[in-house]
Amino acid sequence: IVKNVDNGATGSLMIQSITGTFVDNEIITGGAGGSATANIPGGVVQVSAAITGVATSGLSHVWLYRNRLFFIQGGTMKASYLPVDSVTGALGTINLSGVFQRGGSLLFGATWSLDAGDGIDDKCVFVTTEGEAAIYEGSNPAGSTAAEWNLVGRYDLTAPMGKRATMRAGGDLIVATKEGMVPISAAINKDAAALSLAAISRNIEPDWKREALRRISLPWEVIKWPDMNYAIVSLPIAAEGQEAWTFVVNLETGAWCKFVGWATRCIELHDNRLFYGTNDGTVFEGEIAGNDDSQPIYYTYVGSPDHMKTLGRLKTVHQARATFLSSTPFNPKISFSVNYTVTLPTAPDAADGGTVDLWDSGQWDVALWDQAAPQATVSGGQWISIGKTGYVMQPQLQATGFLNQRPDVEFVQIDVTFENGGVVV
Repeated sequence: IVKNVDNGATGSLMIQSITGTFVDNEIITGGAGGSATANIPGGVVQVSAAITGVATSGLSHVWLYRNRLFFIQGGTMKASYLPVDSVTGALGTINLSGVFQRGGSLLFGATWSLDAGDGIDDKCVFVTTEGEAAIYEGSNPAGSTAAEWNLVGRYDLTAPMGKRATMRAGGDLIVATKEGMVPISAAINKDAAALSLAAISRNIEPDWKREALRRISLPWEVIKWPDMNYAIVSLPIAAEGQEAWTFVVNLETGAWCKFVGWATRCIELHDNRLFYGTNDGTVFEGEIAGNDDSQPIYYTYVGSPDHMKTLGRLKTVHQARATFLSSTPFNPKISFSVNYTVTLPTAPDAADGGTVDLWDSGQWDVALWDQAAPQATVSGGQWISIGKTGYVMQPQLQATGFLNQRPDVEFVQIDVTFENGGVVV
C-alpha cells in the first residue's frame, strides 16, 4: 500500500506490486495493518505505469527541461528523456560520447536560462565528471532540424563537486567546482583557468580551494533557502579529524560565513524546513532553536584589518562599544586583534532567557501561549575597556544567545576610542 486517501466511509487506496485481479468485496490488507474493501461496482481503476527502454536502476539524475523529464544514465555518456508532460513511457536516448573531449561520464544535467523564468530561451546543460559542459537548445531531442535540437557549444569548467552541488540564481545556473561556485554564464566567456575570478565564492577562495582538495572524495550539495536569505554549501567529512563545517552565503549581499558543527553529508529543504544527514545516518533539522544538539551556538564576527586612517602609526584602542537591534536575549563580548594575528578570547556564556513562556517548560495558567512576539529594540551602548596596541586593528564580536530560542539579533555598529602614538625621528 503506497497511500491511503481517507474520505470517511469511502476513500482511495493506492497500491503497487500486485499480482492478479480484484473481485467485488475483496478485503485488501497491508503489512502495516488496516484493511479496505474493494467495491467493484463503485469503480476500481487499475493503472499500469512504467518507464521503459532503459533500466530505471541505472538512472542516476533527473531534471525538468521544457516540460520533459531528462535523466542521466549513470557511468555513461548517455542521457534519456520522456515524452512531453509525461512521467512514464518509453525513454529516448541521447549519446554525447562524441561531444566531450576529456572522457569521464555524465554527472548531471540542468536547465539554464538567459532570463529569470522558464521560456523559449531556456537551454539544456549536460555536465561531465571531468568538468565539461555541453549546452543544447530546442525542445525535441529526437528532432532532425537545428530548430528542434541544436548544440550551442562545449565549454570547460573545473571538476564539479557533486551532482547536487548546483543552485539557480535568477535564470543562471551556479555550479560548485574545485575553483569555486561558477555561473554557467561566465564559463562561456572565460577560460577555465580564469573562472575563479568570476566565482561568487571569490571572497573565500583560499578556504574553498583548501576544503575542495580535502573533501573531494565525497559529493558536495548546495541548497538555497530564500526565506532565510542564504544558501548553504555542505562540506562532508571525508576523513578522520576533519572539521564539521558548512559554507553559507548571504543571497542579498554575497557575504560568506561558516557554520561550525554541522556535519552535512547530505542536505535538503522540505516544506521550507532544512534537514541534513550525517555520516552515521543521523538526521538533524537546522535553524529551529538557539542550541546545536543541546550545545550553545557561538556567533563570531572578526572585522577586516583597519589602519584607522593612520597608516604606519602605532595606536592604542582604549574603549569600544557595540550597538545591537534585538528581540531575544544574548550575551555579547567585544575584543580586538592587532597586526593581522587573530586571537579570540573565550566565548561568552549562554544568555538567560527564562522558561516562563516556553512550550513544555512554562507553568500552566501562567505562561502566555498566544503572547505576541517581542519587538526588536536597540541595546548596547556601554563602553568596554580594550587596551590593545598595534599598527593594524581588527574589531571582534562574540555573542551567545538563549539556548531555547532562535536568536533575533542584528549587529548595527561599533564605536571606538583610540590614541595615536608619537612619531620618533
